[in-house]
Amino acid sequence: MQIITPMNLAALGLGAAFTVVYGVADPMAAFAETREVEAEGYYMMGDGTEERMDIAKQRAIADATKRAAEKAGVFVESFFATQRGSITQDEVRAITATVLAVKEPVKVIPEAFADGQTIRYHAYVTAVVDTSTIMEVLNQSEMDKVEMVRRNNEVEEELAKVNAEIERLKAEYQRATAAEKQRINEEIKQNEQQFEAIEWNEKGMKLCNRKRYQKAIECFLKAIEIDSNYAIAYNNMGSAYESLGDLEKTVEFYQKAIELDPKYAAPWSNMGYVCDMIGEYSKAIEYCSKAVELEPECAAPWINMGYACHGLGNYSKAIECYSKAIELDIRSAEAWNNMGASYDKLDNYNRAIECYRKSIEINPRYADPWINMGDTYDRSGDYGKAIECYQKVIGIDPQNARAWSNMGFNYYELGNLDKAIECTRKALEIDPSEEAYKNNLDYYQEEKATQ
Repeated sequence: MQIITPMNLAALGLGAAFTVVYGVADPMAAFAETREVEAEGYYMMGDGTEERMDIAKQRAIADATKRAAEKAGVFVESFFATQRGSITQDEVRAITATVLAVKEPVKVIPEAFADGQTIRYHAYVTAVVDTSTIMEVLNQSEMDKVEMVRRNNEVEEELAKVNAEIERLKAEYQRATAAEKQRINEEIKQNEQQFEAIEWNEKGMKLCNRKRYQKAIECFLKAIEIDSNYAIAYNNMGSAYESLGDLEKTVEFYQKAIELDPKYAAPWSNMGYVCDMIGEYSKAIEYCSKAVELEPECAAPWINMGYACHGLGNYSKAIECYSKAIELDIRSAEAWNNMGASYDKLDNYNRAIECYRKSIEINPRYADPWINMGDTYDRSGDYGKAIECYQKVIGIDPQNARAWSNMGFNYYELGNLDKAIECTRKALEIDPSEEAYKNNLDYYQEEKATQ
């Protein structure tokens, strides 16, 4: 009987750098702590403009929620740092936006000014942050967190743009002729539509970040109903379907996003990842190259292109791509990890381990570099260190069958059949369908019986 040796995971499940995967449970969630913050927000309706009151109220609530998030972000940063280490401000804002829960109902009071015509909406928000929810985010894959930051930055930019535009229109209205005012009111209506669509997209984004994909899709559909040309919502819906494993829908919505806005880089990179998943690496490089052309300062398409080069066996080119991604985002634990996998394929084990360690330094709870480093140590014959790495993986994800199986193999190489049998039995318990685990267990038990 031939033993099935450990396979190099090579992390290379990139998560499209614009997509989402699943997290694992964590015992820290048992020690949940909540923090409550209060904040006020405002929105002044334009004097004489034909603005909708419901949208004006939503703008006030959005302003209050933003202020609440700024307060809550201090706690999130402090808590997250104790679990993972340093964290960027982009990450703080993205995580806080995801975990912040606004209590209902929100109080919004209209305040009339002296002229009796100008109305300011004054919103009072109470929001809660739960550390168990932060842990839920913390336990997500590295590419999930990258995607979370990307989505949040995108929403922030959209809201800043639409808010600046409404203020410009209101100011222009005060100096306009009667004919011009009619035109401006039409533009204000369009602005309100955009704001409403962005709000639905943001809700969907937060649900995606929490793995509530079906609910997220409902929100993205609402955004598209309001604005049928909203490429960002189509792209996000594609990501949600990707996470649900519906490849046909994934491609449909990514392609629609590209059709609506060919200069929007995210769906090009996402389509590259889809091609990676189905092994069409040359097409993946074409899509990622377009994404790089459109957004050269974004690390994600470089990572996805590196994956494709790795898949084609061009490991040196893959390393170039990952190096570029790291140049753009030195804290990309995913790029460091994947670069290590490519160095491993070139039998440069020392450099591979350096890359894995850098990835772990950035995010100690990222399991992929631990298991990859274990595989590298295994191939170099350092079975003791390989076992230490697999134990780290299991500490992060106790249900990682591959880590249990690989650890069993390394115990076998060290001559410890009892531990080899114990670990492989655990792997088979987690994944009874994996024939390799069963074969290895049978082999170890036969060896044990002959002793």
